[in-house]
Amino acid sequence: MIKIKYFFLLVSLLTLASCKKQELFHQDQEKLVQVNLQGLILSDTLEFLINDNIISTGFDNTFITNGKLYSANSKVQIRKKSTTKSLGEFTLGTNFNQTRKIFYDGINVSDNVELTPVTNPDNMGIRVNFSTTFGAFYGGPVDVELFVQKLDYETFEFTYTSFKVIKNVTGSFSEFIELPTLQTADTYLLRYAIKVYKAGTKELPYTDKVDLSNVDPANIVSTIDNFVPGDSQLLSISPATSDPFTMLGDSYNIQDYSSAFK
Repeated sequence: MIKIKYFFLLVSLLTLASCKKQELFHQDQEKLVQVNLQGLILSDTLEFLINDNIISTGFDNTFITNGKLYSANSKVQIRKKSTTKSLGEFTLGTNFNQTRKIFYDGINVSDNVELTPVTNPDNMGIRVNFSTTFGAFYGGPVDVELFVQKLDYETFEFTYTSFKVIKNVTGSFSEFIELPTLQTADTYLLRYAIKVYKAGTKELPYTDKVDLSNVDPANIVSTIDNFVPGDSQLLSISPATSDPFTMLGDSYNIQDYSSAFK
C-alpha cells in the first residue's frame, strides 16, 4: 500500500511539473509579437532598433523589416541613419500582429498616426500639425483657427466666420475635427480657411526678426481647397516663406499626407 501511495504521488508531481512547463511555454509564446511599420518619412532615412539591433529601415513611404518576432513590451528606438541621432522611442504592445504608423517631417517623429473615420459621410475629417524650419519661427506650439471664408461674387469681398480653434498644435497631429459640407450659391462661395497664432494669443508665431515687409499680417490666411465628403485627412501646415530665415509669405502651405496611412 505504501509503494502504491508513493507511485501515485510521483505521478502527480510529474503531471504538475509537465503542466508548469506547458504553462511557461504558452506564457513565453504569448509574449512574442510581430510588428509592422507603415507611414511616411519626408527627410533622411530612419532606423528602428531593439536592444541596439536594427529591426527595420524606413525612407519615403517604404519600410524594410527583418520579419522576426519580438518580445511584447520591448522598447523600439528611432534614430536617423545619417547621424545615428536618437529621435525617440515607442513600446510594443501585446497583440501578436500589430502595426505602428510612423510620420517624420524632418523635425518631429510620431509613431501613432491614425486616420479617424467620420461619423457623417457628408463631413470631412481632419487632423493638423504645424512644422517648419523657418528661421523666424518662435519655436513653440501654435493655435490653428478654422474659419468659414465667404467670397461674395458681386462685391468680390471676403468675410470670415470663426468655426473652431485647435489649440497647442505641434509637429504631432492634433485632435480629430469633423468639418460639415459647406453649401454654396450662385452669388457666393464658401470654403474653410485657417490662420495660425502663437499658442494662447492672437499674435503671429514668429520672433521680432521676421520680415513682414511684403505682407499684411492680418491677412495671412490659406484655404482648405480639397474638401472630400467622407474622407479623413492629415493636414500638415507650414508658413510660405520667401526666404528661409526671415521673410514671410502671405499664406500657408497645406499638404495632405493621409494616403500614406490608409
